[in-house]
Parts: sequence; structure tokens; C-alpha cells
Amino acid sequence: MAAGHAAVSLRIYSHLGCGMDLAIFDQGVRSLSQGHWPTSAMKSAGMNLWGDHFHPVIVLAAPLYWLWDDPRMLLIAQAMALGVGCAVLVRTAQRLVPGRGPVPVAVLLGLGLAAAPGTQWAMVFDVHEVAFGVPLLALSLAALREERWCAFTAWSLAVLLVKEDAGLLVAGLGGVVFLMGRRRLGATLAAVAMAWTGLVLVVIIPALSPTGQWLYRGAVGGPRASLHHVSQALLSPGLLTGTVAVMLLATGLVALRSPLPLALLPSLAARSISGNPAYWGITYHYNLLPSVVLAFATLDGMRRFAPRARQRATALLVMAVMCSARYGAVGLRLRDHVDPGRVDAAREALGVVPPAAPVAADVFLTPHLTREHPATQQVRPAWPPGRADYRDDIGRPLAARWLVLDRNSASHGGAEHWLPQALDHFHREGWRTVHDRDGFVVLTR
Repeated sequence: MAAGHAAVSLRIYSHLGCGMDLAIFDQGVRSLSQGHWPTSAMKSAGMNLWGDHFHPVIVLAAPLYWLWDDPRMLLIAQAMALGVGCAVLVRTAQRLVPGRGPVPVAVLLGLGLAAAPGTQWAMVFDVHEVAFGVPLLALSLAALREERWCAFTAWSLAVLLVKEDAGLLVAGLGGVVFLMGRRRLGATLAAVAMAWTGLVLVVIIPALSPTGQWLYRGAVGGPRASLHHVSQALLSPGLLTGTVAVMLLATGLVALRSPLPLALLPSLAARSISGNPAYWGITYHYNLLPSVVLAFATLDGMRRFAPRARQRATALLVMAVMCSARYGAVGLRLRDHVDPGRVDAAREALGVVPPAAPVAADVFLTPHLTREHPATQQVRPAWPPGRADYRDDIGRPLAARWLVLDRNSASHGGAEHWLPQALDHFHREGWRTVHDRDGFVVLTR
């Protein structure tokens, strides 16, 4: 499974399909591997990534850069992490599924997690910290199903280091444990998780942020805005309600036999009040950890069936896994047409930039620059439209000395023809074009 995930990710990278998130984490992990804070010029020059999102789990990837200092190492590491999570699920199923012949069901569950919508979308969308949380969460859920409470508590606390909002998921797990009858453990774990989340958002992130505050606090808004966001998330076609339905269907609805899906309620509630529609849909990486929970819920559900009913549930799961594999994000990306000439033209343009020179580039070119150009930034449409300058994530002007732009880019959902406006602006600011061929433009100053 890990080899297949890695092959798909590396293919997407080689075809210019990876974007700024891979570049950001590449810079951050490289900085950690050198003994520094995880800084990324992609966000802003010298910015500590833990002042943007708090994800200490990425420290686990730093030693890999001592072996191969390259963004593709992160793609491989992500695939390995997903593979470990699937392996934990399979081994747990082999131990817990009653009756004869548990191995085929166990393997089917592993394939189900590998092909789950949340897993596939995470795999085709750069690299993210949640991938390194998959083994931790899988080990936590395995211990929960086997009622190894000390191990469950330890792995659940480790999950808190995945991201600032992981406390909501851990609190949900505490709620499930509470309902299972371990009331003191469940209540304590939920309280610790919520307290940790508050500490991270109110104290740790602001202390590390260049602005002195959590950058995304405005995403929620007041009570009226939150209610509006909830109504949009739940009622708009194809958004949060549809996302939950698709993820449950991918388990053949077997996950509904388990109480484990209840652990997702705090996270889903938080996503619903956000003003960012990306949190509501099936795309991106936001459904990876929920997919792990639903995979273990499917295992738990299979255990609860009588032998004859388990055979029918297995047939449903087989169909669900086949549909997920056939119509999932991986298939969509592999069917994308890629012009080899365009890839060669991009490489030619990137080769114009001198080694180690500070450079800003189109989002989908940045992962191919960050290894040799530590000061790589992104160039995207000015926001709001019509603004006469281009700035980083905290409002500072671009500090680069070189620019690499793509005339065919639609980066960040901007207008398809935003490049002419950008070129006009940069030429007025004293930039000069040194390369303009096959859709790629290189400027310097």
C-alpha cells in the first residue's frame, strides 16, 4: 500500500501537480533537520510554522532529511505513515474478528482504509501533518478496541501533537470511552484534550506567531456568522452533510454499527462553524483522520455481526471498497492529461534562476525550488482583486530577487488571466524579463 501511495504522489510531483503545502512543509522540516525552528519563507520570511499551525509531529520527519534532503522524501514519508496506519488496522482485525478465516476480512479492512475518500484526497494533495498522525491514531484506536487503557491514553495524548485542532478528536474519543463505561478515564481525557486545545490556541500559537495572535481566529466570526456557516455547511449540496454520507458509504455503512463515529462529532461541529468552505467538502486532507476512525469503526461493526450477517456485511464492504478505488481521487488525478512539453518548459524556466537566489514563483512551481532556493516564496493573485501589490501571508511585500510565473496558471482560484496584471505591476516596479518561453516567464531585479 505504501509503495502504491508513494508512486502516485511522486508521479503527481513530477507532473507539476504539487503546490505550496509541500513547499511549506519541505522548508519547515528542512529547518528542523538542521536544528532550528520550523521556519518557512513560503508563509513569510523567517516565519515559525508553529505560529501558524501547531504540529510538533512533523519533527518525526526531520531525521529523514539527513538521508535525502528533498521534498520528495516527505511524499515518501507520508506514504509510509499511511501504510503503517493500514498495517495497524489489519493486525488488529486479525486479532479481533471472530470466527474462521479472519485474514481476508482484515486485508479488506486495510484496503478499505487505503482506498477511503479521505485517504485518497490526502494522498493526491501535497503533504500534511495529519498524515504523520495516522499511525498514532491507529495505535490509539487499536488499544481502545482491545481495552488496553494505558496504551490508549498514551497514544491519544500523542495525537494531540498532530495539530491544534486534534484535541477535538481526542475529546471525542474520550466521550466514546465515557459511553463505554470508563467514565473517569473518558471524562479526564476529554477535559485534558480541550484544555490543551485552548492552551495551544490562546498561548502557544500567539507566542510563536509573528503577529502575536492566532492567524485564523477570524474564520469563525460571531454567533450570527457561525449560524450562517453551519446552515451553509449542512444544507448546501455536496458539502459537510454530503461528505459524511460519502465517507460512511465507503464503509458499506458497517461503521454505523459502532459507537466510534460519535468521536468525530466535535471535529465536525468545529468544521461546520468555519467560514472556509474547504473544511466542509470531501477534497483536501481534512478527512484523513476521520477516515481512520471510520475504518476502525468498520472493524468494530464487523465484530458485532452474527456470522451469517457478517458475510453479507463483507459483501457490502467489498462493493464499497471497489467503488472507492474506481471513482476516487487517485483515479481522477491519474487520468489528468499532462503535456510533457509543459513540464520540460517549466524545468527550463526554473533553471534560469541562480542557485540559492531568493525567488518567488507560481504556487505549483514552488516545490521544485525550495531545495536549492531556501528563500522561495509564492506569487499568487493580489487580494482583494485590483490591489496594486503582491504580499505574503502576513502582509509583507515579496522579498524575492527573482520571479518565475506561469501564464497558464489559475493559482489560488484567481482569475485565469491574472498574470498580465501581475506582469504589468512588476514591470512598473523595476523588474525585467529575462526569459519568456512556452508559457513561463522569469523576471529579475
